[in-house]
Amino acid sequence: KRAACLEKLPRSEQVDKQLIDGRVTLGLYYNQMSLHVKAKEAVEPVHQLALNHGYERRISQINTILGTYSFTVEGDYAKGFTYLKDSLRIASEQNDFASLWVANHWIGHAFMESCEFEKALYHLKNALAISEAANLIWSISIMKSCMALNVYVFQGKIDLGHQISLEGLKLAEESGDPLSLAEAYTSHGFALYCKGFL
Repeated sequence: KRAACLEKLPRSEQVDKQLIDGRVTLGLYYNQMSLHVKAKEAVEPVHQLALNHGYERRISQINTILGTYSFTVEGDYAKGFTYLKDSLRIASEQNDFASLWVANHWIGHAFMESCEFEKALYHLKNALAISEAANLIWSISIMKSCMALNVYVFQGKIDLGHQISLEGLKLAEESGDPLSLAEAYTSHGFALYCKGFL
């Protein structure tokens, strides 16, 4: 009853945007932790509201979350690519580098899982360039670790994957960031395993 009463109250655009911001931020955190079902559940209720307000930045981020959900959970790569490409387009038009980073990262994963390694590398390198321009050591580490494992090692370029994973690990240790450390140790460990260094 309370929710129904609240929906009847007039809301300002500012309140709507705060609601959208909160849910999308939560969705991005879930997405970063690969909790894609929870990420989708966080943003779905505000998707239409963001569209109604033309809130481009958040629409781009919602599309990234929905696109990632589509290919990781549903296995629908065509739908995922549609969302992710739209996310890239909007972020590019808005010069929104944070959204460009997220969209490039996840579309890189989608291309990698489709064995389109050169396309994956193109997008992951775009995300890396954004990280480097912002001098975000933890983010540079994540992108190097991601490229090492998800592109080079899976392509069979084990020596290159090992080298790049080691670069990612050194940066992660320098940053002390738990997320980048987790990505770097996983990537480097897998590269060592593939080289036969058990």
